[in-house]
Amino acid sequence: PPRPKHRYSSSVDGSGLFSAAGSAARRDAAAAQALADVLEAKKAMSPEQLAELAAIDPKRAKRILANRQSAARSKERKARYMTELERKVQTLQTEATTLSAQLTLFQ
Repeated sequence: PPRPKHRYSSSVDGSGLFSAAGSAARRDAAAAQALADVLEAKKAMSPEQLAELAAIDPKRAKRILANRQSAARSKERKARYMTELERKVQTLQTEATTLSAQLTLFQ
C-alpha cells in the first residue's frame, strides 16, 4: 500500500491524504493545468504578457523584470570584457612581433 504523505504535500497527479475518491478527474485536470501553467511560466514573456501579469501578481512581475535587467547588465559586462580581452590580445601580438624582431636583430 502507498505510504500516506504529509498532509500539506501535493503531488503532480493530485493524490493526497485528504482527497476525496470521487474527485480524481477534477484532480487530474487541475494537476494538468498546474503543470501547463508552470511550463508556460518558464517561457519568455512578451512585454504585454508581463504587463498583464503585473496586474495579477505584481511581486512576480517585478522579479521577472529585475531578472531581465540583471541579465542585460550581465550581457553588457560580458561584451565589455570580451572587447577588453580582444584589445589585450592585439596589444600582446604587436608586442610579441616587435620583441621577435628585436631578438632577431640582436642575434
